[in-house]
Amino acid sequence: MSNIETTYQKKEHRQHIYDLPDTYIGSAAQTLLPDAWVIENENVIQKDIKYVPGLYKIFDEVLTNASDHKVRSSMQKDIRQVKNIKVHVTDDYISVENDGEGIDVEIHPKEKVYVPEMIFGQLLTSTNYKKEDQKTWGGKNGYGAKLANIFSTEFTVETVDEARKKKYSQTWKDNMITSQKPKVTAYSRLPYTKITFKPDFKRFGLKKMDDTKQIMERRVYDLAGLFGDEITVFLNGKKISLGTSKVMGSFEKYSNLYIGKSAETKRSYIKHKDWEVLACMSRDNSFEQLSSVNGICTWRGGKHVDHVSDCIAKRLCETIKSKNKKNENITPALVKANLRVFIKTSVANPDFDTQTKEDLTSKSKSFFSKFEPSQEFLDKLSKTGILERSLSVMNFKEKQTLKKTDGTK
Repeated sequence: MSNIETTYQKKEHRQHIYDLPDTYIGSAAQTLLPDAWVIENENVIQKDIKYVPGLYKIFDEVLTNASDHKVRSSMQKDIRQVKNIKVHVTDDYISVENDGEGIDVEIHPKEKVYVPEMIFGQLLTSTNYKKEDQKTWGGKNGYGAKLANIFSTEFTVETVDEARKKKYSQTWKDNMITSQKPKVTAYSRLPYTKITFKPDFKRFGLKKMDDTKQIMERRVYDLAGLFGDEITVFLNGKKISLGTSKVMGSFEKYSNLYIGKSAETKRSYIKHKDWEVLACMSRDNSFEQLSSVNGICTWRGGKHVDHVSDCIAKRLCETIKSKNKKNENITPALVKANLRVFIKTSVANPDFDTQTKEDLTSKSKSFFSKFEPSQEFLDKLSKTGILERSLSVMNFKEKQTLKKTDGTK
């Protein structure tokens, strides 16, 4: 008979996170990631790397805090806007700083601690709990940057409350166990919020930073591609530049890092309501996507990707059939397999499959608008070679089927 005491256990919340990291940050073990897109010498390249998903995720939580603040501030025109996000990723520490409105430096009336301490040092505290709000940012459930604190040997928050003319700083050590007393000083300069932390590499089975650093740096470039028209993004003290074109927006220029300029890869681009979509032909008869929701990179795609790609494939399929009755066997699935899409959108109160937020599970009814490709967009995409290759694949498959039915080996 099993021991009741060991079979049924109640764990302290922090220990639960340590024991089941997959639930909160993804795997805490080093993993091979083949053909990963990474930054090298300010260029995006593809190569096999070894990285730790959980280590990447605690960084992403802090970075998402900064991008969330940018989104929220843009919705409130009466407050100071975020104009700059500065990120440092080193072998020893990581820091993320944004300007704009700081955090209230005030004692919370119920919790009896300063608001920044409640936000960054106490689990399940958040400003995102109002269910009636139509949230278009990433934070949702009260973990966020606190996960970085828990998985760090040292974690420091600095913020400036412009209205109260106060600067707040506080440091936690030993995985958020030891909390130093907050320092509150008079401050009359521009507000900002800065998070600096030293990951606890031992908890990730590492002695020092590994290739995860390259994924983190690419994520900063993602941020520049998503918000570069509205803010300036710095990586390790250097402004990220996605190109000098005055015609293209930052998202289109960001896509160029992956497919080259228009002279190298034919493509079609559209900005439609809450959607920005760039599409071209996939590299090898296999659907490809790079997407984001509310500033969060959805590596594995999700419902938003299905919504856009299925719509495009269906419309292109109709175009192929209209040109020749012999093409009536072409299917949207065959067309989609030759499609590559880059997608940026916003979704109200998004749902993801896990805390790592790599796959959007929200139904299309939560989208602010339906993606509708214009005829001009489709016509331009039709000239990229997608139609011809889709037909070629269809004809090949029909010949293979014919061989099986007529006895030819």
